[in-house]
Amino acid sequence: MLEETSPSRALSEEQNKPRGRRRRYTQADVLKAVEEGVTVKGVALILKCSRQTVYRYLERWPAVRELLEQKRADLVDLAETGLYRAVLSEQPWAIMFTLKTLGRDRGYSERHEFVTPSETVLELVTRIVRVEEDSQTGG
Repeated sequence: MLEETSPSRALSEEQNKPRGRRRRYTQADVLKAVEEGVTVKGVALILKCSRQTVYRYLERWPAVRELLEQKRADLVDLAETGLYRAVLSEQPWAIMFTLKTLGRDRGYSERHEFVTPSETVLELVTRIVRVEEDSQTGG
């Protein structure tokens, strides 16, 4: 059985012209943008395209996806270094953030959950009760 080919498709096949839309950016262009942009939004701004286009490039080219993941990891490392410096300089916000996130397994949390044998989650609510001095002294 012979397949029918449209005249325009046959013409493009004869002339060895690529069909479909021409790609606007090469992999090298996108890699360079990732180096400078670090985030999907940053890359989109540099390339002057939508974030969806950047996501398509990430799916199409594994090297682009790997570089973006590496850049994000570098950004997190930089943020951790800044947090470390803030804790060393005794910034209260940094100390609280560190204890609430990294210190959760040591009990530094505002919310505690317990799992019963029936796998029901119980929440322990701690209340601070202010006691008047005269009620402590009995008077």
